[in-house]
Amino acid sequence: MAHSRSAEKRHRQSLKRRARNRPVRSAARTHVTKALGLIEAGTLPEAEAAVREALSVLDQAQKKGVIHANSAARRKSRLMVRYNAAVAAAAVAEAEAAAIAEAEAARPPEEPVKAPRRRLGRKAAEKAPAPSAKVPAAAKARAAAKAPAAAKAPAAKKPPAAAKGRARATKAPAKKKKEGKGK
Repeated sequence: MAHSRSAEKRHRQSLKRRARNRPVRSAARTHVTKALGLIEAGTLPEAEAAVREALSVLDQAQKKGVIHANSAARRKSRLMVRYNAAVAAAAVAEAEAAAIAEAEAARPPEEPVKAPRRRLGRKAAEKAPAPSAKVPAAAKARAAAKAPAAAKAPAAKKPPAAAKGRARATKAPAKKKKEGKGK
């Protein structure tokens, strides 16, 4: 409790100021939180209106002396950075969607899927050639060219003795002592 009349008066004044400032500070916080929520949700038209309102409320709080001018400026700046980033991200997403739609429109139409072939009877299947048996001559030539090269590959060399975990035959060179001041 205050010990002097002036201290008692200061306490009464601080309580009155607190009662006057609290709703303004709370309203500013509420508007900023609402604007951030709308930005995160991605509803940009509603977010724009909420950001404008939040900026106005922050300016009023700063004008009344409820919050410091630098604090109001910092909060407004951070809010605008978030909003502008969301607008830019939406523009990029919209441009990507337009590019994809344009690419889809420019792509030639796909050929219709052919109906599956009818299964042949046992006798007809024996006469028909297997579909996988048709290998182009060029592919056969490439396979034949690769086969001898793989057979001529050199065998892997054995690792040196040091790599097997044996101790080194020589000692490491001794480190030179640093020459310092008198020590």
